[in-house]
Amino acid sequence: MPDVSLEEVGAARYARTATAFSYENCLVSVCRGEIVGMAYAFAMSVEETGSEEHDPVLRPYAELEDPGSLYLSEPDLKRME
Repeated sequence: MPDVSLEEVGAARYARTATAFSYENCLVSVCRGEIVGMAYAFAMSVEETGSEEHDPVLRPYAELEDPGSLYLSEPDLKRME
């Protein structure tokens, strides 16, 4: 997709529904009406594991995927003053 920015690709990916990589699995933490944190998480199922990852950059992530475990990505907390 040569005419699409990286941000547009990411937005399209997370706009999907009924898939692990969806906004439906984004958790937002609110304190006193202000967003103070977020995390992206979902339970690993057997279907999402089982295939060997051949990309050396992605292999360490694939090795951590364990059926029944919680996939936690992108945790972010706002510094409170």
